[in-house]
Amino acid sequence: MRSLFLAGSLLLALAATSSAVAAEPSPTAQADELIAEGFKLRVQGKKAEALELFLRAHALAPSAKTLGQIGSAEGALGRWVDADEHLEDALSRHDSPWIELPENRKIIEQTLADVRKHVGILRLGGPAGADVSINGRTVGTLPLARPVRVTAGTVAISATAKGFNPLREELAIPGGSDQTVSLPFVPESVPSPAVTLLQPVSSPPHASGRHLWLGGGLAVVGLAGVGLGIGWLVVDGRPTCDAPPGGVCQHLYNTKGEGWVALGVGAAALAVGTTILLWPSEHAPSVTVSARSIAFTGPF
Repeated sequence: MRSLFLAGSLLLALAATSSAVAAEPSPTAQADELIAEGFKLRVQGKKAEALELFLRAHALAPSAKTLGQIGSAEGALGRWVDADEHLEDALSRHDSPWIELPENRKIIEQTLADVRKHVGILRLGGPAGADVSINGRTVGTLPLARPVRVTAGTVAISATAKGFNPLREELAIPGGSDQTVSLPFVPESVPSPAVTLLQPVSSPPHASGRHLWLGGGLAVVGLAGVGLGIGWLVVDGRPTCDAPPGGVCQHLYNTKGEGWVALGVGAAALAVGTTILLWPSEHAPSVTVSARSIAFTGPF
């Protein structure tokens, strides 16, 4: 390949120097001189320095001739994509008799064919408006006006589009390939509706320790009073002594009144105690117990 590049440059340089004028140098003549100097550097192996001279020549007098020299030097440096573009551009021009010479066109065509063994073509598809970059270089917004040339190998494609998650893909691109790739954008997740946190239903607060003791104590006393009252009512009117068979006990139990009192007070105490245990502590009634009464106060 190197011999092909050198041969092409030699032919192009000789053609350029033969067209130089001896009078006041025109931009075209100056460009031809730079091309001749650049060829000498190519022979010396100074590829990058030669490319700089070819670029200066193109800036002075752009033509198919300067583009051919630029593309040939870029191919020698392994700048495949740039070489592909410049050599193709050179062949598309018809701006001087130089490009129409069959030997010149043949060398450019052969050089371009060798360069394209290292270049792949990508035709990208996806949502309109997506911004696409390849290997960190922005290539444009979809739909692209033209295919993208990339150096053969693994390329990193990144893209962003409104309504889609950012995309990053790696593709293996063979040299000389021409691929159409539809970028696999994934729509952004639809935001889930706002979650309303359910407030826990507050249950009535349990009785505090003080009310537990008070309510429990009254309930126990009430049970005891009810039991005592029932006992007294049961024994009322029964004899108080054990009389022998056939004998009569002169003394009988008279506990009816005390039984009813004990039963009533016990029932009341049991009711109050149970109420205190079940009532919310902040609304618990207050209880005052005296020898003859039970005072039961609070909100109802």
